[in-house]
Amino acid sequence: NKFVTEAHFSGYAEALQKTVTPKDQLARTHPAFAIYVYAQNQMSVMAEQLLQLAEMKSFAKQIGPAEDEYAPSWPPMSPISTSLFTCWSTFDLGIGARRESLGDVIIAVASEYGTHDSMLTLMRTLQDSRMGIYRVQERDGTRVQLQDLGADHSFKAVCTSGYSGSTGELWYTRVLPPPQPGADHVIFTSPY
Repeated sequence: NKFVTEAHFSGYAEALQKTVTPKDQLARTHPAFAIYVYAQNQMSVMAEQLLQLAEMKSFAKQIGPAEDEYAPSWPPMSPISTSLFTCWSTFDLGIGARRESLGDVIIAVASEYGTHDSMLTLMRTLQDSRMGIYRVQERDGTRVQLQDLGADHSFKAVCTSGYSGSTGELWYTRVLPPPQPGADHVIFTSPY
């Protein structure tokens, strides 16, 4: 029954919205980071709903066991941070011949249902991101100068994890481009 399914998902979506990072907490963090957190939270709400569908069983078969095995949190409980696992399961895990990710599916559904263009842009930026290895060149509070060893270029980025590292240190992390002109790059996952 289509009505029951829509009503079920509507109630589920409302409950999931209560799990997103509260606006007052977002207001206390760096604005460039907060923008991406909000977009990723909305993608997570959609992911939780989509993963309930039979058509998404290929994703659920991969994500569920990986989540059970790695129990993402942070050491000492697990070597895998929640941010790393969430990004891997949403943006990096490819399924099928086209290696489609959960993020690709979310963006297609969001686009079909009229999600605002600026939100779709943020979602696509998250989807197009990658984990990389970066060298810390300079530190200044929550800002660091990083050298992307894969692309051999440097840039300033905001790191809100509370860890600014030391000069020369290598980080394995996901760095996002500035979400708006004049903003810093954003270190989105906790650096390893």
